[in-house]
Amino acid sequence: MDKPQKKDEASVEVEFGLYGKKYMVRREIERGKGTTSAEIREDGKLLEVNPQGVTREVERILQMDYDLFQRAVYSEQNSLDYFLQIPKGMRMKQIDAMLKLDRYEKAREAGVSIRNRILERRKEMLRLIEGMKERKLDEKITELDKEIKKMEVEKYELEEGMIAIEKERKKLSESVIKYEANHDLLNEAVKKSESLASRISEMKRRIDSKKLKMKGTKISAEILKRMAGDIVKLEVKLDERENGIRILRDSVSSKNSRMLFLRDQIKEAKLKISASRENELKLKKLEKLLGDEPDKKIGVMLDNVEALKKKLYSMMAEKNEVEKSLDELKEAGEKCPVCESRITEEKKKGLIDHRLRHIGDIDLRIHEVKERLAKENSKAEEFRKSVLEYAELKRDLKDLDSLKEKIIDDDEKITLLMKEVKGIVHEIRKKEKDEKNLRLLLEKMRLRASKAGDMLKDKEELDILAKEKRELRKELTGLAKQIKVFEKKLHGKDIKSMRLQLQEANRKSGSMETKIRDMAEMLKDKKSVYREVEEQAATLARYRKDSERYGKITDSMDIFISVLRSTQDHLRDEFLRNVNSVMNDVWDELYPYGDFSEIRMLVDKDYVLQLRGSKGWMNAEIVSGGERSLACLALRIAFSLSFTPNLRWLILDEPTHNLDANAIEHFGSVLKDRMENIIEQVFLITHEERLSDYITGYTYKLERDKEADGVTKIVEYS
Repeated sequence: MDKPQKKDEASVEVEFGLYGKKYMVRREIERGKGTTSAEIREDGKLLEVNPQGVTREVERILQMDYDLFQRAVYSEQNSLDYFLQIPKGMRMKQIDAMLKLDRYEKAREAGVSIRNRILERRKEMLRLIEGMKERKLDEKITELDKEIKKMEVEKYELEEGMIAIEKERKKLSESVIKYEANHDLLNEAVKKSESLASRISEMKRRIDSKKLKMKGTKISAEILKRMAGDIVKLEVKLDERENGIRILRDSVSSKNSRMLFLRDQIKEAKLKISASRENELKLKKLEKLLGDEPDKKIGVMLDNVEALKKKLYSMMAEKNEVEKSLDELKEAGEKCPVCESRITEEKKKGLIDHRLRHIGDIDLRIHEVKERLAKENSKAEEFRKSVLEYAELKRDLKDLDSLKEKIIDDDEKITLLMKEVKGIVHEIRKKEKDEKNLRLLLEKMRLRASKAGDMLKDKEELDILAKEKRELRKELTGLAKQIKVFEKKLHGKDIKSMRLQLQEANRKSGSMETKIRDMAEMLKDKKSVYREVEEQAATLARYRKDSERYGKITDSMDIFISVLRSTQDHLRDEFLRNVNSVMNDVWDELYPYGDFSEIRMLVDKDYVLQLRGSKGWMNAEIVSGGERSLACLALRIAFSLSFTPNLRWLILDEPTHNLDANAIEHFGSVLKDRMENIIEQVFLITHEERLSDYITGYTYKLERDKEADGVTKIVEYS
């Protein structure tokens, strides 16, 4: 709501009674979100809290949905003649929807659509059946069956011939394979024999060479083991020498590092002593600069800095308040944001200028205080650094005597370390000479042991070669016997003739296999055609059966569509009888004149509302505005009683829009004296104050002080 102040949320609460029970519905609405919460109670008991659930509960209790409520019970503002406002041709559609007759129409249209689709499908099926009859499928099946049986006999005869040829071909193939295998074994044995002879010759040459090399030399595994033990002992002794030298070198390195460290300490101490004179001068200057009680002085400086900071923060807060006041003044309308009194534009402009000047003065003062604060901060920081430097210099001068004593002590330590290093270096050189002699001796011993090992290996290899030579001669003798056996097996056989016979058998087998394969393919094709023709015959039978079924379905759909149309017309006629009966019952009560004696609604291609006068029936659209409004009121009452007979409510918003004074007076008397005989409860919303004299129930008036832009108030009149 926007009056008197714009709100982002609102709540609506409605109470109503029905069938002896009291109901309360409450909804909360937020701007931009719609209904955010809702509840409905029956005699104080909570029924539902979800917004959609509350709507469903209201529809269940009233036994109508909102669309039916809007058209049958509630007449919107200046829409009492809503029925006549509906364009011709659209009235039946809307009233049928209220009666739920549109469901029958939708069902009938769907039925017609389904019937037409089934009919088209049956026509297409009959066309296919006629086309398939011309193919003479049964005759084709008989002819194909004979051809398939004949081809299967021919294929069997070819396969029997193939079996005989395969037996002969297999026998020839086995003979050739056996001959070639023996021939290959003979060749392999000959080659192996030649290879063995060559290996024996090479082995004899190597044996003679090694015997010549070892002539006059005595070597054994025991001698070689003793030489290896001497080498290990010498290696252990050499490792001990190397470890001793390494330890001495590490000691020299450690002492040199210690001397280097002591020299660096002496150098650093001498530099400090040299710089001490300059530090004494600095110390005197700082004593003069700092004066007495420097800690107290720096405390005063820091207090000055804090005082300036507080002053700066106070000025900035003052500036924020003035800027906030300036923003409120700029956004204010005709009321002062401080005292809420009326303010002119000229005065408002003067106040804004004054606040702008005030902000400028504060900025100047803030700038001055910031400069002073920076200077005081810098002064205090410099003084603090001087105090720290003074303390450090004083501490350094105090440690000067101990530095001189340390220099003398470190010089003595360096002299002692140099003597120790000289003695260790002499010992290292002596040990290195011994290590060199041991290493030369070790190399000589390793060389002799290596040669002895090679000779021992040659001796062992000579024994192995002699053994292998004996085994090869034995194997060569066996191969010679095998060669004689294979030569005996191959003697007297013509392999060339055997191969020619096998080639001829293979040719016959390939030719026969091709014929069988071709025959199998032809038989497969024939059977495929046979199956296709059989499937076509089965499809033809299925089409005939489906065609009969579709015919029965089409007949049933025609009956169904006819019943829907009859039911729709019957319900519409029944509705018209009820509406016309109610309208004529209330017409004498509503209409004060004798110009029109009856009222009715009928179907003439569409719903039409008519009044009967001296010249017969005429449409309600062409009568005067007041007569048309009363006719529409009668129709509204009839709709309410027909569609919601259990509710018997009527809600009228500005129903006197087109009525003259007499009609309004008569309408008021109808409300007062006759309406309670027709409708149980009437809700009337109107600006027509004359109707207040005719109201027998409760009267509420909505009032608002527009001058003060006040809140709308509800005033009850008895």
